[in-house]
Amino acid sequence: MIRISFSLRRRRPLGFALAAGLALALAGQAEAQSRSGASRPRPLPIIGSVRIGGNDDAAHPYTNRAALATRSRRALASLDLPSLANVDMAARNVLLAARGFMGTPYVWGGETPGGFDCSGFTKYVFSLTGVALPRNSRQQLASGMAVPTSLSALAPGDLIFFAASPRQPVSHVGIYAGEGRMIHASGRGRVVMVDDLRSGSGRWYVDHMVAVRRILPTPATAVAQ
Repeated sequence: MIRISFSLRRRRPLGFALAAGLALALAGQAEAQSRSGASRPRPLPIIGSVRIGGNDDAAHPYTNRAALATRSRRALASLDLPSLANVDMAARNVLLAARGFMGTPYVWGGETPGGFDCSGFTKYVFSLTGVALPRNSRQQLASGMAVPTSLSALAPGDLIFFAASPRQPVSHVGIYAGEGRMIHASGRGRVVMVDDLRSGSGRWYVDHMVAVRRILPTPATAVAQ
C-alpha cells in the first residue's frame, strides 16, 4: 500500500507538468496566430463591385450605426427596389448603393449621408461606383446620352429629369430603378425613397418628365424595362 501510494503521488505531478506544458504550447500557438491575423487588414465588404466602408466613405449607412439612426421611419412606407437579378453590373452597383440611403432626410443643398437634395443624392451615389457627375441637376442634364422620355425607353441607372413648370428647365432628378420605379431624394420635408411612376402620386413625375440621360454604358444584352 505504501509503495502504491508513493507511486501515484509521484505520477500526479508529472501528469500536471505535461498538461501545463501542452497548455502553454497551445496558448503560444494561438497567440502567434492571433498576431499574424492582426497584421493582415480585413477586406472591406463589397456590394457588387462597390467597396463600402473605406476611409473615403465612413458614413455610409450600410456600415455606420450613427447614420442608420438618422434614417426616418417614413422610409418604411416606401416601396423597395424591384428585382435586380437581370440588371447589368454597373446599374446594379448604382442601385444597391442608392438603396443604402433610403430614409435619409432631404436637405436643400445636401450632398452627404447626413442629408441630400435630389442632385446631391445622384452625384453621391454615382461617385460610389466611380462615376463622376456635376453637382446640380442642370449640369447633370448635360451628362451622358439622351434617351426618349417614355417609360418604355428607360433602363435601370438612367437619370430622369423633371420640371415643375415650363419656366424651369429642370427642377428635380432621380434614378430609374426598373419596372416603373424611381429612387430619389424626394423633396423638402421628405426622404430618399422609391416611387412607382405608373400609379398614384408617381404619375405626376411622368407628366412632368422633361429629359432622360443614360450615364452608364448600355450592355449588349440590356433589355428595356
